[in-house]
Amino acid sequence: DLLSGVAIPPMPQDVLPTIIEQFGLAIGEQLGTDPAAVQMAALGVCAGAIPDRIKLKMTRHGAWTECARLWVCLVGDPSNKKSPVMAAASRPMRDIDFEMMKANEKAQSDWLAIPKNERPAQPQPTRVCLGDATIEAAQGIFT
Repeated sequence: DLLSGVAIPPMPQDVLPTIIEQFGLAIGEQLGTDPAAVQMAALGVCAGAIPDRIKLKMTRHGAWTECARLWVCLVGDPSNKKSPVMAAASRPMRDIDFEMMKANEKAQSDWLAIPKNERPAQPQPTRVCLGDATIEAAQGIFT
C-alpha cells in the first residue's frame, strides 16, 4: 500500500463555494466520513451539470477553448463509505432527473392523446443523469 502511514492533510477551509463546503461538512458528519470526500463528490456532480456548449477560454489572447471537465476519484478501502458519499452528493441531481422524467412521461402521454393525423413532432425526453453507461442503455437516452 503506497499510502500506508501517509497522513492525509485536512481539506483547507474557504476554498470551495460555501454551499458545497457546508454540504460536505453536514453530510460528512451525518455519514461519519471525511467531509472532503463529500465535498469532492459534490464538486464533481456540479461540474457534470455544466453542458458542453459552455466553453472555458484557456488563454487570454488565444482562441483555445475547452469544455469544462472535472474528474473525481474517491479512493479508500472497502467500507470507507464511498458509495453513500457518492449517493448523497448525487441525490440533488437525481431528484432533478426524476422530475424531468415525470415531465417527459406527461409530455409523451399528452402527445399520444392527440389524434395521429394532428400530432406535432414527438416530444424528445431530456435527462441529466445516466445510471447505466453501456452503449445499449445510453442510446435510448441520447437518440
